Amino acid sequence: MEDCDLSQLDDLTEESILQAVKNRYEKDQIYTNVGDILIAVNPYKELPLYDKKNHEEYGWWDFKAGLPPHVFQVAARAYSRMRQNQSNQIILVCGESGSGKTESTKYMVQHFMHMCPEESGDLHDRIIKVNPLLESFGNAKTIMNDNSSRFAKFLELSFRGDGQVIGAMIKDYMLEKCRVVGRNQDCGEGNFHIFYGMLAGMPQEEKQALFLQKPETYK
Repeated sequence: MEDCDLSQLDDLTEESILQAVKNRYEKDQIYTNVGDILIAVNPYKELPLYDKKNHEEYGWWDFKAGLPPHVFQVAARAYSRMRQNQSNQIILVCGESGSGKTESTKYMVQHFMHMCPEESGDLHDRIIKVNPLLESFGNAKTIMNDNSSRFAKFLELSFRGDGQVIGAMIKDYMLEKCRVVGRNQDCGEGNFHIFYGMLAGMPQEEKQALFLQKPETYK
C-alpha cells in the first residue's frame, strides 16, 4: 500500500492503518499522514531526512504540494499559519517511551530556526543546545529506553511579527520525582542522568565531604 495519507483509505480501521504504517516503515518511510495528524515511527537508525536539502524543500515560503509526509511539514504548516494569520499555534507531540518524541521536537525546532528570515546572534543555537541540559535533569535509563523522558515539557517559542524568533521558554511538569528517592525502579533502570554526571565530574574531595560513593552503590 503506497498511501501516505491514511484519511483517504476506503477502509479506515486499526488493521488497515497498522498495515499501511508497517509497509511504509519497511521502506524507511517513517512518516505517515492521517489528515493533519502525523504518525512517526522511530527507525532506531540514522536516515537522510534532516539535511539542508530537506529544510529547503519544506520551507514555508515556497511549500511544495505533494511532498511526502515529514516532521518538517508539521513545523512549516504551523509557522505558515502563524505568519499569515498572526495567531498562536500549538503542536502536540505524544507517544510511548522511546517513540522519538524528544527527537521529533528537536527537528521541528531546527526547522523553525531555518524558516526565520534572519539570524539573531547565537539565540538559535542556544535554543537548540539547551535541550540536552534540560534532559539531564529529567531523563533516565529504563528497560524501554536508555534516554527515556521521565517528565513532560512545554516549549514556547516567541516570534516577532515578521516571523523572527526572539526567545524561548521551557516549562517542565509531571516530573517523576520518586526516581530520586524511591527504590521502585526495575532491574537495569537508573536515576536521572544528572546524578551520574555529577558523580563522574565532581572532585574526589567534594565527594568525600558529601559522603558520596560510586554510582553502583545507589539503587
